[in-house]
Amino acid sequence: MTFPALARRLLAAAGALVWLASPSHGQTALEMSVGCRLIAYAPQNASGVVNAPLTFETGRCWGGFLALQQASLYRDERNRPSMNLCLPPESTLTQLVRIFVRYTDSHPEEIGENWFRIAHKSMASAFPCAPAAKPGDGG
Repeated sequence: MTFPALARRLLAAAGALVWLASPSHGQTALEMSVGCRLIAYAPQNASGVVNAPLTFETGRCWGGFLALQQASLYRDERNRPSMNLCLPPESTLTQLVRIFVRYTDSHPEEIGENWFRIAHKSMASAFPCAPAAKPGDGG
């Protein structure tokens, strides 16, 4: 076996080991809250621009909540919110991050769970959807 072939096999084996050793649950709420806490408590200027440090952790938080916010805009074929989230149109990323951080602070028993699940829970709690109208109700 040639050296390049052996190196490729070793690299593939190492990659497989890293993949197998990584948690399948993704980021926990605790891991995500590291960067989100920096954003939630960062000063804002008069225009509302947040002065948070630019780190990998804050970037991960911004990106995660941008994806959550954008996904919440989609509606299903019956015009229901696709993620069962009813965020107000004027909600901001910073507001969503603060809601998440406050939720994790008040529910420390959930800090080890998947961050997206906890973020979704915190948003649904802060902005509950109106109950769906039943056929024949007022209409």
